Amino acid sequence: MRAYREGPGRNGLPAAAAAWTLAAVCLFAGLAQASQPPELIPFWDASDETSTVTLDHAPWQALLTAYVVVHPSGVNRFDYGGLQAHPDDLARLNGYLEGLQAIDPRTLSRAEQKAY
Repeated sequence: MRAYREGPGRNGLPAAAAAWTLAAVCLFAGLAQASQPPELIPFWDASDETSTVTLDHAPWQALLTAYVVVHPSGVNRFDYGGLQAHPDDLARLNGYLEGLQAIDPRTLSRAEQKAY
């Protein structure tokens, strides 16, 4: 004769049903969270539509052209080691990033902010 034990995962609630229930709860909780609108931060809501400043991303594009390795899988890779081996290009990257950091994006037009 077989002995039966009471409790979850035994005769009470099979483990598979408990797993499906947990998965459903997690899924619906995630959907409820995702449906809430994002919270806007007023500090970053500013722009200057009269601004004629345009950002020059040519240095970044030159680095991408030089160091992105196209892979047959479709997942392209950036050659960080290759960049590290070329101090001049690394200095160009740092200069590009320093230039972006010196700009207050709130002084740009909305269209230019998207490119920022």
